[in-house]
Amino acid sequence: MGLAALQPVSGLVLQEAPGHTPGSSVLRLTSGGEPAVFVGDLLHSPVQLAHPGCSSCFCLDLERAAASCLRILRQAADRRELVLPAHFAGPGAARVERAGAGFVPRWVSSTSGRVVVVGGWGARFLWCGGHPGLIGGC
Repeated sequence: MGLAALQPVSGLVLQEAPGHTPGSSVLRLTSGGEPAVFVGDLLHSPVQLAHPGCSSCFCLDLERAAASCLRILRQAADRRELVLPAHFAGPGAARVERAGAGFVPRWVSSTSGRVVVVGGWGARFLWCGGHPGLIGGC
């Protein structure tokens, strides 16, 4: 098995997601029949769900980062995976659904297990170190 996907143990898959930094990957886990994807540095802001072509100012290759983001989010929507971003404030996990060229999160409440719909995509920029940052492809 090449670097594109590595399965060290049953139910755990490390998948390449190039663009952010060399070796960028996501971790897919299936446990008890429930699929999840830990996206790490693939997503830095919820804005990227609605606009997956946007990349953060931390991405070294904006085009590859945007392509990885779109591919991983499409897979997550199609597989009904729980998406666990590392950099979002607030709710820590969501299922994503396709909405036009982007995705809508259905946040999962950590206390009740309920899905909570959070709307409003007013922000058009990503925050980098507390300052408005670059958005590639927006």
